[in-house]
Amino acid sequence: MKRTHLSLIFLLIVSISFSQIPDVELAKLRRTADSLYDSQASYHLSLKVFLRLDSLLKNAPNTDLAYYTKSRIAKNYNAIDNADKAIAYSKKNLVHAEQEKNSYYQTDALLNLVVSHTLKREFDTALEYYEKSEQFINENKSASLEMDAKNALAFLYVVNGDTDQAIENYQKALKFATELKAHRLKNKIYANLSYCYMSKEQYKEAIAIGKRAMADGKKNNFSSNYTIPGNIGSSYQLLKQYDSALHYFNISFRLAKDSRVKLHVATAEYDIGSYYSDRKEYKAAIPHFMRSYMLSDSIKSFPAIARASEELSNVYEKLGDYQNSLAFLKRNQMINDTLAERSKKKKLEEFQTKYATKEKEEQILILDKANAVKASIIKQKEYQRNILWIVFASVLLLLSFGMWGWQKMNRKKLLVKQESLRYKSIIETEQKERKRIAQDLHDSLGQTISTIRMQAANLPLTNELAPSQEKLLKQVDHAYDELRNISQNIMPDTLIKLGLVPAIRELISELAVENILTIELQVEEPFRSLSEDQSVNLYRIVQEILSNTIKHAQATLVDIILKNENKNYALRITDNGKGMDPKKMDLSKGMGWKNIVSRVTLISAKMDVRSKPNQGTTVSILL
Repeated sequence: MKRTHLSLIFLLIVSISFSQIPDVELAKLRRTADSLYDSQASYHLSLKVFLRLDSLLKNAPNTDLAYYTKSRIAKNYNAIDNADKAIAYSKKNLVHAEQEKNSYYQTDALLNLVVSHTLKREFDTALEYYEKSEQFINENKSASLEMDAKNALAFLYVVNGDTDQAIENYQKALKFATELKAHRLKNKIYANLSYCYMSKEQYKEAIAIGKRAMADGKKNNFSSNYTIPGNIGSSYQLLKQYDSALHYFNISFRLAKDSRVKLHVATAEYDIGSYYSDRKEYKAAIPHFMRSYMLSDSIKSFPAIARASEELSNVYEKLGDYQNSLAFLKRNQMINDTLAERSKKKKLEEFQTKYATKEKEEQILILDKANAVKASIIKQKEYQRNILWIVFASVLLLLSFGMWGWQKMNRKKLLVKQESLRYKSIIETEQKERKRIAQDLHDSLGQTISTIRMQAANLPLTNELAPSQEKLLKQVDHAYDELRNISQNIMPDTLIKLGLVPAIRELISELAVENILTIELQVEEPFRSLSEDQSVNLYRIVQEILSNTIKHAQATLVDIILKNENKNYALRITDNGKGMDPKKMDLSKGMGWKNIVSRVTLISAKMDVRSKPNQGTTVSILL
């Protein structure tokens, strides 16, 4: 045993004299006990340290260290094949963890109980505890708990004889152990896997896994589990490679002795005895079987006693020593009878316990039903009262929301109406003013310029003044053209005299000259006449849409269609530009779009805008 273990165990003995020890010393005791357990130096010494820790923590049963200590005590008792005491400590931990709603240690206690009941061959009970643990494992999402769960389930399958399921679960546990770098536990899982492959008579696989485990232990500076070289030796023995078998049996025996666990030593002695027996060296086998028998008897490990006594009976028979053969045969039968009797007794106790529990459960169920009826009546009344309050509050809330929504909608409608009237007034005023200004420019300023030109043209001039006269006439003609253009923009003369279609054609010819854009006009004949107000507003709508198309759409082709549709007048303008999101048009802050909407409203028309990115835009107006 390492010197650090001895010094810390001495600290444990000294600490017994004191009522309290510092947290630092408690942590040291825990590390010592863990080291003893993990290295298998001694489960008994590890157990003693944890038992001392448990007594020191009796006033703090719900701390993490207290939970951990009881868990380790249960694991140590399982390791030395004392399942009943392991169960007692696991159940203590389970009760405390349930009271404190500590799901981690509830799961840990349940998994310890799986191992304990598996050791007792109580497979149904073990499986029940495992199923209870699954819900907590899913809640905790802990890799270490999932590893322990797969390990415990694999052990259950091993003892129950389902080797394939055992291998599957050990491999899952091994994956978790590798991720968590739990090297010692990984070594134990390797040992169990090699045993499983050996049970399936896949001896080469068992040997390969065993050697991998021993190499892993050496790499991480600890001795492998004694069962690993034992399994390798047994595999070699079954392959009739006896020299290799004895080599690994001797390694197993040395590791078992170092662990100071009598059951381990008894198992290693049994393996060496079986080696000599298989080689028909019966006299050499007897001392090893005898030591295995004596050690097993000293710790009352009845399965191990039965196994050793059976082999001793067989070996003595081979040597012709029938007296000793008979003696050990009787001992073997007695042990087997004892085990059978214990199994029957245990089953009877379990049956009686289940029967008593069932009676109590039925009585409790009757009381629970009565209490449930009373509680249901009270709850129903409370529920009805709560429903009434909820309905009353909901009605008030709905009425409040309804009034608020109604007021908000009315305010919105009023604002829309006011906005529409404002724009209508602006447009009507603008239209009247445009018409007046255009008329004034034409009637007054236009006639004045015409008179000036006539007088300038009729002036008697000399040859020296002729060039000046010609220049003056050109300036007067230019001024008249500018006046005509201004008047046309303010109120197209063609629109007033000839109507909407000629005005649009004139607009198209002007735009086609100024821009690299093809604009095509289709008019369905006969085309019904429109009022001046409708014509002016539709002209301005077309003018604004074409202006927006030139500025923003990057289009090369625009189609304008005017036609009679179901006794209505229809205008449709389609371009092949980059398109837009129609929803964003309502959020536009520009005056152009607002003018279009206002003019549509002004003449009581309906407008529909359809557009997609890179697929152009179509504006339809139905009057």
